[in-house]
Amino acid sequence: MSDVLDLEPVKEELKRGDIKLETVKDAVKKYKDMGFELLKLLEYASKIAKGDERKEIERLYKEFAHKSLSDLCESLRRKARRLREISEDGVYQRFFKDGSPTGTTFRLLELTRMGKRDEVFHLILREFLSSGEEVPDELMEAFDPIFPIEVFKVFIYSFVGGLSKPAEKPTTSGQGGDQDEQQE
Repeated sequence: MSDVLDLEPVKEELKRGDIKLETVKDAVKKYKDMGFELLKLLEYASKIAKGDERKEIERLYKEFAHKSLSDLCESLRRKARRLREISEDGVYQRFFKDGSPTGTTFRLLELTRMGKRDEVFHLILREFLSSGEEVPDELMEAFDPIFPIEVFKVFIYSFVGGLSKPAEKPTTSGQGGDQDEQQE
């Protein structure tokens, strides 16, 4: 069972005007852990409940699962975008050279399309290790066998989509740029 989410340390630091990154990271990690644990509990409860309660618990499970999966997709996309921005010579270059996908990227997409989870994992792990970078926790989470293969595919596509540099869009000022990235 995960730790209880205690927001008091964050509140205290905010009151003092001395917020520490580690305190916030710890709270976020506990929040994510609790959400994943709740998802597993709801799934189990939806299988053993009976009658009208079962229908309502299944509805809650699906609602919560959808939100959790959407959050992970967005997290994967953002993590990949950060990799694109900070690792010009690192793992990003193994998937994209001069802004264009490499053969490795196309292999990754094909293996993902075919649902070969273990080969996708091997490919990603190999590229991260070769570049000397650590595989992001969010990406590791995508390989959890609890997720159906179709959901796994969406996770990998979200990650690759975040790595790819979007076409420049005209802004209201007439200059190019990715409006989505400018808002972050």
